[in-house]
Amino acid sequence: MTGIGASHGYRVARNMAAVVLLAIAAAGNATSAENSDLFRGYLAQMLTEPKIEFAGVAIAPRPMENVYRTIGYQPLWVNGSGLSVRASRALAVIAEAESDGLKDSLYSIENIRTVAALPRGNAEHEMRRRLSLELLTSQAIMRYAGDMYGGAVRRQWETGHEIPNDEVQSMLLSNAASKVDTAGFLKSLAPSSTQYVALKGILKQYQSIAANGGWPKFTVGKTIKPDSTDTRVATLRQILVMTGDLASDTTPNEKRNFYSDDTIEAVKKFQERHGLEPDGVIGVTTQQALATPVITRIDQMAATLERMRWMPRDMGSRYVVVNVPAYRLSAVSGNKTIGMDVIVGKPATKTPMFSKSITNVVLNPSWGVPERIAKQEMLPKIRNNPEYLANAGYTLTENGEPVDPSTVDWEAVDAENFNYALKQAPGDAN
Repeated sequence: MTGIGASHGYRVARNMAAVVLLAIAAAGNATSAENSDLFRGYLAQMLTEPKIEFAGVAIAPRPMENVYRTIGYQPLWVNGSGLSVRASRALAVIAEAESDGLKDSLYSIENIRTVAALPRGNAEHEMRRRLSLELLTSQAIMRYAGDMYGGAVRRQWETGHEIPNDEVQSMLLSNAASKVDTAGFLKSLAPSSTQYVALKGILKQYQSIAANGGWPKFTVGKTIKPDSTDTRVATLRQILVMTGDLASDTTPNEKRNFYSDDTIEAVKKFQERHGLEPDGVIGVTTQQALATPVITRIDQMAATLERMRWMPRDMGSRYVVVNVPAYRLSAVSGNKTIGMDVIVGKPATKTPMFSKSITNVVLNPSWGVPERIAKQEMLPKIRNNPEYLANAGYTLTENGEPVDPSTVDWEAVDAENFNYALKQAPGDAN
């Protein structure tokens, strides 16, 4: 939709009723009550539009309309002089969105500040300015609340947590407007888990590193072993100090390239944090982790924080979490946690992601081998070693009937005529 008032840095809908515009233009001598009536009338008219644009920001009125209609189109965030103190405090929270891995540009904070800083003008100008501040602020608060409550990105799996659709966004805007401390309400929408809070702290540290130019480039090359000398060790120490794995670097210049004990211990911390074997040996995977730019790490943490916002806020006192990249499962019951290794999929055969209630648990289960795995991965092993199935505890069936693997001509079996089912018994080999 095109607009008017572009010389003031913002636009309003052109096709408003002429009588409303005329009334606003003549409002210089109107009373405060009349101005309030004009504001409500103008706001009611605007919220019937399919799209509104202020200060270059497109506003979706549908989720807001029900909220404003319920309160008779009274302003929520502006007063006679501009933004209310409550609104300003709420916007200050939103302006810190990057601390949660979100971009403050999503909420048009700078646009709102630009409109708020415009000099006072005639009655029509002031009415448009107040209306733009009102709706821009509502959209910022509603969108931020929705992003913190349920995530800013379309989810990649079902989590059981409510998705912020129009109805949920209306509810969040209404709740925010009903609070005396709207800023506090917005803060309360973020996950409060220790993992989320801890990751926010690390994100802040890395954002500070990025703002100061990042860490030096680490070159991937030959393995660096303890008590060896390598010209990259000095760079290694710089990175470890910046990441907090090494408290400080007071190594004399003549030993800058020597991979000493204090640096070895720091590398072990670095490896453990990145899910690597903490052996102090700087092989290819550790070097690749060291060579990863800080901005990439920031993006990874932002993605992780986003996924945390997808999850239910209350996991209960007993829950199970699988860290797919780390190949680890953690089962939590109150203050007790047990962990174990797990097998996960590959990029081409991804582990399914979901969040559901556990209704039963099978201990030491047998494993029915999926048909694709049996044909593509296990058939070559069987051909190579006829005793493979017996040694690994597998049983073979055809149409539900047991088959002795030794009676099968495996050289004549391929993916097209593989009509068998494989099941592995419980045990250490499973």
